[in-house]
Amino acid sequence: TSFTALDKTYDGNIVATVNSYGALTGLVGSETLVLGGGNARFADKNAGTGKTVTLTSAILSNGTGIANDYVLGGTLPSTTASILKKSVGASVSRAYDSTTNALAGNLTLGGIIGADSVSLQGTGTVATKSVGTAKPVTLGTLAVTFLILVFSEVTPKVMGAAYPERIAPVITAPPETTKPGTAAWHMR
Repeated sequence: TSFTALDKTYDGNIVATVNSYGALTGLVGSETLVLGGGNARFADKNAGTGKTVTLTSAILSNGTGIANDYVLGGTLPSTTASILKKSVGASVSRAYDSTTNALAGNLTLGGIIGADSVSLQGTGTVATKSVGTAKPVTLGTLAVTFLILVFSEVTPKVMGAAYPERIAPVITAPPETTKPGTAAWHMR
């Protein structure tokens, strides 16, 4: 028999979801059984395509045949699925300073998973220096750096230059913060 697994967005764990189970072979005559349950797991938690997924502890249930008359023989074959990159959001809050600078130090990232440590480095440019809403930001040299803690080992990874659209490119200022001399911008 075989199975297929669903792709998922990075969530910091190796749990996979079975999409479908293949037909069972080796049944007597026209008897049928149902294969279900089990523990589907990716080989690791990191984003990537064509990642190996294994299935253990699958359960046989009655069909037209009786499940107690059969046992799953051997190991179920593995399949592949993808863990997609997770988008993160960012917001910035700073006092009005008559510049168009969007410094990484002023940004707060949201949507980070578990113990992953993510930060921004570099600068961007706000479209205009005046206070307002929905201000576009040119990312310039902004890059996301994140560290993933795996078995007590910190592995640095860098993204941003290749995927600037993942670092939300729009900054907005809520109307209540548009008093002269102050601004709170939110990047989305």
